[in-house]
Amino acid sequence: MKEFLTNSGQPNNFKAKEFVADYKQTVPQDVLNLLNKMNEQVFHAAKRRPSEAPGKVTSRDLVKIFQWLDAAMKDFVGKLPLQFREYWQPLPEPVVNFSPDTPPTPSTSVASVTMTSMPPNYDR
Repeated sequence: MKEFLTNSGQPNNFKAKEFVADYKQTVPQDVLNLLNKMNEQVFHAAKRRPSEAPGKVTSRDLVKIFQWLDAAMKDFVGKLPLQFREYWQPLPEPVVNFSPDTPPTPSTSVASVTMTSMPPNYDR
């Protein structure tokens, strides 16, 4: 989602600016730092992966990432042109009940909007 909202990543993936002209989110530095930590700790079996708790991403960190993603997706969806709105289906607001000592559960996952399908004959 970060790559979608910031228009970065591989050319074979959609970017927000393909749906909303000139759209681009900026990731706050603290969120970017957390995403980079997650890249090494969660998404890859990195050699520098920390083995001690103080260096690991925590559920408290996930709250910051969730808050940015949730706000960014709401901003994006609010700016969608009418021609694309029917293809984005809002889901019920997730119940976010994070506490620093409790890891997130599926009921607290980022799921504010999901795209159901592309418009017929959509050409980027």
